[in-house]
Amino acid sequence: MDEPQLIAQIKEGNGHAFRLLMQRYGKRVYDIAYSFIGNRSDTEDAVQDIFIKVYRSIHTFREESAFTTWLYRITVNTAMNKAKAIKRIRGRMAVNDFGKVSNSIDTATDIERFDVRDNIYKELKTLSKQQRTIVILRHLHEFSTKETSSILGCSEGTVKTQLNRGLKKLHKKLKYIIVETQ
Repeated sequence: MDEPQLIAQIKEGNGHAFRLLMQRYGKRVYDIAYSFIGNRSDTEDAVQDIFIKVYRSIHTFREESAFTTWLYRITVNTAMNKAKAIKRIRGRMAVNDFGKVSNSIDTATDIERFDVRDNIYKELKTLSKQQRTIVILRHLHEFSTKETSSILGCSEGTVKTQLNRGLKKLHKKLKYIIVETQ
């Protein structure tokens, strides 16, 4: 079933069509939300909230833009709000699952790669909200500049400028990693 048919069926109240939609986009929604929230259980809660919002407001989707743009805008906004709430409740940023060493990490190379990823996520959190969001969407999830601007409701020029500034800040803060790994 193609996307317009799926959306039409969901608007008519077809629960099976909505389950298909969740199967089709659930992984990507989870991955995007996780990038902002940083821990599994809170991300799972956020994904449930996201799909509840989609189900309740699907009738407002006007099909003037791509469905995925609308879905990912809900995803980003919900994930950012959830991360903010977690920070407020816990008094600090949510602990990133990448910060937990698992038993599967057993070689020096794995530990080094794990440490680099943890440091990148830690430094991402120091960027402004807009820069962090743009870097996450463009580089972690490989959305195009145009898609990113649509999801965030800003111009492509803003995306390019904030991406450039964010990457420069990250490069400066993570320079020691680049030197160590060469």
